Amino acid sequence: MEKIKVLTLIGSFPTKINPSAAIFVLNQLEHMKKDCQFKVVVPYAYVPNFKHINPFYKFSKVPLIEDISGIEVYRPRYLQISRFFLFSSILRSVAMLIETANIYLSAISVLKNIEKRWKFDIIHVHGPISEGVLGVSAKRMYKKPLAITFHGEDATILSKMGLLGLIYRRTLKNCDAFIFVTGYLRKALSQKLPDEKVAVIPSGYMISRFKPMDREKCAKRLGLPKRRKTIIFVGGFTERKGVEYLLKAVGIISKQGNDIMCLMVGGGKLMKRLQRLAHNLGIEGNVLFAGYRAPDEVPVWINASDVLVLPSLDEGLPNVVVEALACGKPVVATNVGGIPDIVDDSVGYLVSPKDENELVSKILMALERKWDRKKLMERAGQFSVAKSAKKLMGVYKNMLKIR
Repeated sequence: MEKIKVLTLIGSFPTKINPSAAIFVLNQLEHMKKDCQFKVVVPYAYVPNFKHINPFYKFSKVPLIEDISGIEVYRPRYLQISRFFLFSSILRSVAMLIETANIYLSAISVLKNIEKRWKFDIIHVHGPISEGVLGVSAKRMYKKPLAITFHGEDATILSKMGLLGLIYRRTLKNCDAFIFVTGYLRKALSQKLPDEKVAVIPSGYMISRFKPMDREKCAKRLGLPKRRKTIIFVGGFTERKGVEYLLKAVGIISKQGNDIMCLMVGGGKLMKRLQRLAHNLGIEGNVLFAGYRAPDEVPVWINASDVLVLPSLDEGLPNVVVEALACGKPVVATNVGGIPDIVDDSVGYLVSPKDENELVSKILMALERKWDRKKLMERAGQFSVAKSAKKLMGVYKNMLKIR
């Protein structure tokens, strides 16, 4: 059988500046290369190339086209509309509509150029709005089947933003396959979908990358204290991740006389605010902001810790939870989204969102408990990228009527 050619449209993908961005999608594509060929289009916000006056200068250096693990990645530039100061949902919707138009205008010519020299078989979008507009246009122009994957907010929040409803429904109407990373998102989506076109497929973690390593050796390699009780957060510093509640919990734990270290692996728009919060709480000596780390480094950081903490306010099925379990580390996470599909009392603890006091209790319990590493790893094994890739391949074959 010839390899299936898949055009992937997505809003985020790894770069040298942020190597962890949507790494779970890259992992899946890498694992499927023996059966598929991929080209990825990632519309990328334009950043002025002014080194001395632009704090985001480094993002201007992300290439327009590059090869990542043998996959061609295209990043057409578009003018981004900032929504940071827009507190009205109507204004945010209008900004997203304008941004969607900008993305379409910047990316449609790239899609046309790709199709001229590479006749793709399937279009796969990861998002119903800007990606959906591009995907539906490509489907209509080239008469190819369209698949969509929902990862989180695109099913729980965007589906309820009124002004975007027409685009949302238009995308869903034109899709031939609907993929959810967790059953929770399938239930959260208000639109009714034909069951025969729906699949629940976790993104999957890389078995070859995430595995138990010697904790003390990892701590030494990173220059961390070997014996100090250590928790870790890995992810973006955004409102949705609820990181401020983790820092408040660390402040309470420290005031109680417990010596604890919190590793913050990641970055984002809230970095400075979180650093100020750590300073105001008097826990600068307890928190290490490690910044973004390359995918191969992340397992070392996880293995240098004792417990992963994820205080999110909303989630799909976060891969980092499974990755921590695969490293033999228990998890304390909020009871939101698809997290309960992974975490129960045998592998960690669930807490209510926005509750730093409950976080304190469960973190201390997790640090004191003797965990069955075998159970942690067995739970992770249920969410491997190999299993996910096999299921996704089944969806692609079904779309093309391949036996």
